[in-house]
Amino acid sequence: MNKKTGKHLYIMKYTLLLLSILFIFSSLNSQTRTDVKIYGYVQPVSRGVSPQMDVDEAGNIKSAGTKPGTNYFIYIAGPASVRIYPIEMWVKGEKYSAKPTSVSNTPVQIADPSLPDGPNKITLVPKTTKKVMMLTPGNAITGKSLAIAMSKAQINELVVVYKMNGKFYYAALKKLNIIERANMQ
Repeated sequence: MNKKTGKHLYIMKYTLLLLSILFIFSSLNSQTRTDVKIYGYVQPVSRGVSPQMDVDEAGNIKSAGTKPGTNYFIYIAGPASVRIYPIEMWVKGEKYSAKPTSVSNTPVQIADPSLPDGPNKITLVPKTTKKVMMLTPGNAITGKSLAIAMSKAQINELVVVYKMNGKFYYAALKKLNIIERANMQ
């Protein structure tokens, strides 16, 4: 290898390194959008049947009944003129698929669990002209995940990954809003 070829290789490697760094930073900056917003709520659910208690051979008490559950209310709102394809979501560090259901009217409200027959409502999504979809967590699809979404899921309780205009984006919510416990009968 002569001196000229070695210098040429050095310049190519240096250029590729700079382009790689530029690509990484540009993709990190393009991963979020200000015109897309997520709303996330968690609601503990008490089951109507008390759990049965069993005692094992060692004398330890074990619960053998129904365990308390959790309801998640997750919504994504974005520009009405563009289609948003939810890909996956991370809820409290766990990966799920995101099944979208279109919401036709806003505001999105539910009955207040403390007064289910009363006039009080809890607003989950305020009145908006944006396109709103409810996201239902499902079994996670195996395969690649966006590394940035995985890392954001470690510091945020909700991360939604979606595709819009051919690019992948994420939206994160630091804390899920807590709705009062629902009691099943």
